[in-house]
Amino acid sequence: MNKKKLSAAILAIAMLTLTSVASAAEVVKGNPDQQPSVSTTVSGATQEYVDIRTKVIDEAIFYPMDAILISNVTHTGSTAYKGEFTTAKGNGDQLNVWVNNKASTPVYVTISRDGTDIHSSYKLDGGAQKTFNFIQYVPEGGITGNWKVYVYNSDGSKYNLNINARQF
Repeated sequence: MNKKKLSAAILAIAMLTLTSVASAAEVVKGNPDQQPSVSTTVSGATQEYVDIRTKVIDEAIFYPMDAILISNVTHTGSTAYKGEFTTAKGNGDQLNVWVNNKASTPVYVTISRDGTDIHSSYKLDGGAQKTFNFIQYVPEGGITGNWKVYVYNSDGSKYNLNINARQF
């Protein structure tokens, strides 16, 4: 009898979880990528284990109460964009990086955390925008790290970009 109740409870939790995931997935094109979990061992002691999952969303998603890490930067000219910021545990377990390419030619977006590329040379067509969403599952308590956003093109065209980053 207890096994039936336990199975029913697990099934109910799974259904509720899948319902929220399905509604969030409506704005996502393609399958979410997952950064491999990272662990560092020094002198026989494991220092870090991280599970960060990421997805690319077709729209800008920013709210005024979030920790703003890159604040509505407009980048024009002929040199690539390089932005750096640090995320802190207390600001939340998610990070959004939004890139709007207002130029007519494609650019390529590379986003890295602590020196490891998570998105490498993601092609963003001219006139397109994307929100790169990162969620840290392990360890719990907030997404941390030193992040770099690098946007470049391959033909020397002029840049016309808007970039934002927020943690929530």
